[in-house]
Amino acid sequence: MPVRVSIVNPPDLTGEIYFKEVSRCGRKSVAGEIWPQTGLAYLAATLEEAGHSVDFVDSMAEGIDVEALRARITRFDPHLVVFNTITPTIVNDCEVMRRIHDPRRLWGCVGTHASVLPQETICNSGCDFTLINEAEDSIVEVAAALDRLGVDAIRADPPQGFAGVQGGIAHSDGNGGVAVTEKRKYIRDLDRLPLPARHLMPMDRYRMPFFPGERFATIIPSRGCPWTCTYCRAGQVYGSMVRVRRPESLVEEMRRLDEEHDCRAVVFMTDGLTFKPEWTKQVCEAIIEAKLRTRWICNSRVDCVTLDLLRLMKRAGCLMVSYGVESGSQAVLDLSKKHITLQQSRDAIKWTRQAGLKSMAYFIIGLPGETRETIEESKRFAREINPDYVNFHVATPFPGTELYDIAKSNGWLITEDWSQYEEEGSGVMRTGSLTPADLIRAQREAMREFYMRPRRLMKEIFNIRSLSDFQAKFTAGMRVLRGHRRKEPVAAG
Repeated sequence: MPVRVSIVNPPDLTGEIYFKEVSRCGRKSVAGEIWPQTGLAYLAATLEEAGHSVDFVDSMAEGIDVEALRARITRFDPHLVVFNTITPTIVNDCEVMRRIHDPRRLWGCVGTHASVLPQETICNSGCDFTLINEAEDSIVEVAAALDRLGVDAIRADPPQGFAGVQGGIAHSDGNGGVAVTEKRKYIRDLDRLPLPARHLMPMDRYRMPFFPGERFATIIPSRGCPWTCTYCRAGQVYGSMVRVRRPESLVEEMRRLDEEHDCRAVVFMTDGLTFKPEWTKQVCEAIIEAKLRTRWICNSRVDCVTLDLLRLMKRAGCLMVSYGVESGSQAVLDLSKKHITLQQSRDAIKWTRQAGLKSMAYFIIGLPGETRETIEESKRFAREINPDYVNFHVATPFPGTELYDIAKSNGWLITEDWSQYEEEGSGVMRTGSLTPADLIRAQREAMREFYMRPRRLMKEIFNIRSLSDFQAKFTAGMRVLRGHRRKEPVAAG
């Protein structure tokens, strides 16, 4: 018989909004964006395809608090509840699960933190299991085991109860400990997965300032990252082999978004849409041939674009490309194993501008080797390349990254309170002579110095296209300024 499953993006107990996409590091919302949980929607779709019944609960987007979540789960009466969680919200999410826990149901967690620290997640949340890395196949097998045995039998003998799950799961070993199975092989053919279950999602609740007043969606066109940047765990979650979907599949997903959800604004959620330039070219040509009305933005590495490719992306509906520039110091880049040069960043931003696209540059303050002098180099470099938008983060050593191991071994960590592991306005690691407070102060100064230049302000004013555009930019600007005027956190040390 079908199993009833609640897929839950849990609420924040303080009422804040988080960017909590499955397999991403996550961060607090800065400009008021509320992101679709497309990774969770893939889990829902695979469960539905296997014949199960799913309730998709995006508490953040729907404004659901803990008591409303409890009531929602009670009404649906699921056999299985799966929580999404990431490092900055794991403490919160464990508390939410403890408050609403019902022993008649099986409870699980999915997401980056649950993948990297499954034992800790199980012990602190009281959940029965965690799903590790790519979870589509594992969650279907858990549901099958639940259908076959029932909650009580699985909980009475966890090793036997989960025996049919072929890897990618951590669960109680029946003796007060946690057993972690072998990692599941990554899904080579992404096109065998059903499209995300957007019919279950609150599509009218998602928003971002770049698409003011419009519905927008995220599409996951590829998985995997071959690069080994010390501060990133993308490769651990999705593996180092880049796997891509057929261009025809992406076109079909974009067409359905338009026809079924009145959505023509898309963010491609992948670590780099241009990792395989020939495939990117094929995707763009397929979009052009289909005459889609969709406009989209994406991420790229600065060493994976050319002027010709960017011009083709523009013709296919691309509006903006985001780049991880990270630092204006080549020495800091090299220590972080970014494997790019400053000249490549200059070229990428220049070519993006020449192609008629907007650019976004991400910088990280506080990576190994950072000094007051290298911070000034980054601030100067940001003004030199002058992207349309910039964001400075504070280096955060998320568990599962090489940066975390480096910081741990060198005694740089100030705290392991995961709720403080937040790139926006928080600091948990000292770098050389720089304290977390120094890094947060430098982050705020860098943002102010870039955005408060008179020429920059005039450019934004003249680029306002409508009242909704003005409202979106004003709201985003005020949120950024308020965020960077907050009092220094006590935990910064």
